Amino acid sequence: MQQEIKIPINLGTKEEQIKDSNSPNIRISSSQSKDFFKSTREKWVFIAFILPPFVISMISMLHMITLFETSNSYWMAVSIAIAVELAAISSLVALVVLDKLSKNTIWSMFFTLAILQIIGNCYSSYRHLSIEAITNISELLLLDLDFLWKKRIISFIVSGILPCISLTFVKGLVSYFKEE
Repeated sequence: MQQEIKIPINLGTKEEQIKDSNSPNIRISSSQSKDFFKSTREKWVFIAFILPPFVISMISMLHMITLFETSNSYWMAVSIAIAVELAAISSLVALVVLDKLSKNTIWSMFFTLAILQIIGNCYSSYRHLSIEAITNISELLLLDLDFLWKKRIISFIVSGILPCISLTFVKGLVSYFKEE
């Protein structure tokens, strides 16, 4: 004979009892669940500070495919780039959510991944910069260097700064939620 099992879907804000004919009363309190956000404002702050690093992470992933493709097949390069970006996102989440992990270890990992992103971004930009763009930006920035150095500097300006911006947003997010 089968027993009927009832599972409550919404506990609400008050304590509720689940009664079973074969077991003692079990009390489940909704206060046991912990809300990460205290207000709607905090949700919007979180979204505002998490969105730029997330978008930059996707752009960096595409750039790193170009870098990793220099020594791997295309699908291997895609896999490595996805793994690196997932590691960056995981470390970002760990900084905000997890209290038991060493913050220094997580920050070290995040900075290492950011350096890899900078290299991947700069390499991809270096490969795709046109001579016309290099000439125009060099004139704008008054760069009086040989062509290769102009190309390197412009590659860094165009894409190498993105992970630094991402780190700044992450640091701001962590600081905001740790102050409370």
